[in-house]
Amino acid sequence: MPAPRQTTDQAEFDFLMPYGPGRIWLNPAEAARCLGGCTVEHIYDLIAEGKLEYQTPTEREKRRYKITRRSVLAALAERCQFEPAEHLQRVLAVLETLTSRADLQAALQQLGAQLQKAPR
Repeated sequence: MPAPRQTTDQAEFDFLMPYGPGRIWLNPAEAARCLGGCTVEHIYDLIAEGKLEYQTPTEREKRRYKITRRSVLAALAERCQFEPAEHLQRVLAVLETLTSRADLQAALQQLGAQLQKAPR
């Protein structure tokens, strides 16, 4: 997983988050508040499912998770109920910060294949 990069070109998503773009890491309680007040246990479930990026020091007796702001934004975007064509450039801007160019191209090819199969 690539290291998180702080980006300043996603201002259109800032209204979704109570924590500003200067915050790269959130603790599980903060992430839960961002995702509509879900429980911290739900955050740990999302981590286990691979839907949230995180880090936790291995040398500590108690695990303290730090969750990336961008993965919380991605989880919010996944739940959004809007017409995707209206927000394509925004979604692409987020995708570019999440992965390498090769991974992004592979993901877009996979998305294209899924869209071909989807009923219209």
